[in-house]
Amino acid sequence: MAPSEKSTIEQAEAEVAATREELADTVDELAARLDVPARAKARTRELRARAADAASQPRVRIAAGAVAVAAAAAVGVLLWRRSR
Repeated sequence: MAPSEKSTIEQAEAEVAATREELADTVDELAARLDVPARAKARTRELRARAADAASQPRVRIAAGAVAVAAAAAVGVLLWRRSR
């Protein structure tokens, strides 16, 4: 076998190996996209983490407190009107 033939065979084998790896990556990506339950769980975790971050911010706590005060005032007004 001539040296040029040997390098051509090695190049072809390297191309086949690279193509196999690309194909395996593509199949893995397609499988991940089609795994709806796993994607839903991952999205749920992401949204919960984002909600926890937002809930810990001072503006959200102030807004929640304001809503609670407004609700308590509304209940107080309703009870006061009923008692009259």
